[in-house]
Amino acid sequence: RVALALIFGFVLVRAVLAAGRAVLAPRVGSLRLLPLADGTAAYLYVWLRRLTGTVVYGAVLLEALAAFDLPGSAHAALLHLLGLAVAAMLIVLILQNRRPVAGRLRGEADSEDDRAAADRAAPVRGMRRTLGRLGDLWHVVAIVYVLAGLFVWLLDVEGGFAFMARATVLSAVILLIALAAVAGLGRLLGRLFRIEDALLEKNPGLQQRANRYLAAVRRTLSGAVLAVAVLAILDVWGFGIAELLQTPAGRAFARTVLVVLVVTVGAFVLWEFIETAAARYLSQLDEAGEDSRALRMRTLLPMVEKALLVAIVVVAAMIVLSEVGLDIGPLLAGAGVLGLAVGFGAQTLVKDVITGIFIIIEDSMAIGDFVTVAGRSGVVEDLSVRSVTLRGYSGSKHTIPFSSIDDVENLTKDYSYAVLDYGIGYGENVDAAIAVIRETGEALRADPEWRGHIVEELEVAGLQELGDSAVVIRSRFKCRPGFQWGVRREMNRRIKAAFDARGIEIPFPHVTLYFGEGKEDDALPLPARMVEDAVRTDLADANPAEGESQE
Repeated sequence: RVALALIFGFVLVRAVLAAGRAVLAPRVGSLRLLPLADGTAAYLYVWLRRLTGTVVYGAVLLEALAAFDLPGSAHAALLHLLGLAVAAMLIVLILQNRRPVAGRLRGEADSEDDRAAADRAAPVRGMRRTLGRLGDLWHVVAIVYVLAGLFVWLLDVEGGFAFMARATVLSAVILLIALAAVAGLGRLLGRLFRIEDALLEKNPGLQQRANRYLAAVRRTLSGAVLAVAVLAILDVWGFGIAELLQTPAGRAFARTVLVVLVVTVGAFVLWEFIETAAARYLSQLDEAGEDSRALRMRTLLPMVEKALLVAIVVVAAMIVLSEVGLDIGPLLAGAGVLGLAVGFGAQTLVKDVITGIFIIIEDSMAIGDFVTVAGRSGVVEDLSVRSVTLRGYSGSKHTIPFSSIDDVENLTKDYSYAVLDYGIGYGENVDAAIAVIRETGEALRADPEWRGHIVEELEVAGLQELGDSAVVIRSRFKCRPGFQWGVRREMNRRIKAAFDARGIEIPFPHVTLYFGEGKEDDALPLPARMVEDAVRTDLADANPAEGESQE
């Protein structure tokens, strides 16, 4: 009996090792059936030999002792000890391979052979990512499984190993189905989120927004599939998950999860619809050539989108909290009180925002316009919903809140006028001066450098003012927005040269002293009085020596 046991054990060990060499081929990699590196194959073969030798030769030893009438209690104790030793060896094997297996599940590899083997073992990236999420927990599951087998072995549970075998097979099937479902979902989502070129032309930026949601949707669906798989595996192992879901509490929990999922997805879909509609509207404005309107909308839409986003998030959060079972009444009351307090404390801010919205909608000013608001003039550099930023001619930057703006003077809206006021002396011929002004204006309009900036011919209004020192003639050019200053400076330069060439006086301010006339058209006498001290003082200041002699 002992001899037969030894022969059977030896043959069994050699058969198992031969099968292991045929599969692992630790010395000849080209014959290896599994995608493993040389080091990994040799390592697994060593552990196969250890476990096989321990189990088979341990059983042979116990059979030999039983042949020599070993007591049953001692035989059972040694058999349990053998099971404990095998379980300890398996736990050591699991802990030794904790990190390598986790890295393999995550798709990591230290060498080219391991990387190629990982690629061959998991060609689908989505499946490998799903396996990677389980990489940090696989050793815990494996150790629990070994301890469960040891528990069944030690307590000699009737039908225990059959139950474990059945549950193991079903768990493996469920896990494979879940991994295949995750991989299929990844491919399906990739196709669903791929936007056609025709649709991209109508909705620019849609592909970027779709890619932004793709990762989140993939993770959510993969997590849902894996959660269902875990619940099914727990039910297979006897945790009664199916019976628990049939209870009122289980049905309520499932309904809550479903409502939360629907509300969350609905909120995301609504927000995406708003963003897509806004982008499409801006694209239509750009295609229509309405640049100013598109600029206003690009200034206004971010604020509107943020307000809508806050509203959607708040409503969705309230629905979710209510579905979870929280009383949202105090939250609503607190939000109302807080909103009232903020409203009282932020009246100026609210006025800024409302005034800014109407200024942007009415297109009173736009970026690039030269405006005068609240006593400040400059080019509009930035428009927000609360303030306008101006850049002055000297480079100074002015940030003006909309609430302080009562009037907007836009000097570059649609068109502009270069107003030209020229003063001539009272002794000059006004009609001749007007003719010179017209001639100079026509020459300026005919100049290729300036005619693109001037919209219409020179408009001469006529004699504008009889001033203290000059007669003022007013005229103006209608120009493209923002070119009135350059046209006026060039016209002034040419008028100065033309007046100088024609001898037309451009007077400077002066004062004429008039003493009046008598009734007989005779000049009135100018009273004068000599003051000796004053004369003597002036002479002394001018020439001290002469002053002394005159004195």
